[in-house]
Amino acid sequence: MIIEAVIYVIILLTAIPCGIVLAKLCSDELVKDRKYFKSLSIFLLIVSILGLFFYPKSSIILAPIYMVLVLAVMLYKCKKLKPKNSKK
Repeated sequence: MIIEAVIYVIILLTAIPCGIVLAKLCSDELVKDRKYFKSLSIFLLIVSILGLFFYPKSSIILAPIYMVLVLAVMLYKCKKLKPKNSKK
């Protein structure tokens, strides 16, 4: 039980570097489509909370929580990143 919780925490901690890398790779899309990322994050958070009620001891909830963390890190890093100017 404790080992399983530690593994879940380790998996969820990998969302931070993944979100940082994705924020650097797609900073233009983050600036342009910020409202969609926020709504997707809220939707996945609601899905994960509802999933905890129906599957309280399942690892199936790990995927939406991971995506929420990645999106949260991406949106946080998006505030600091400037979009690359495309020269025409």
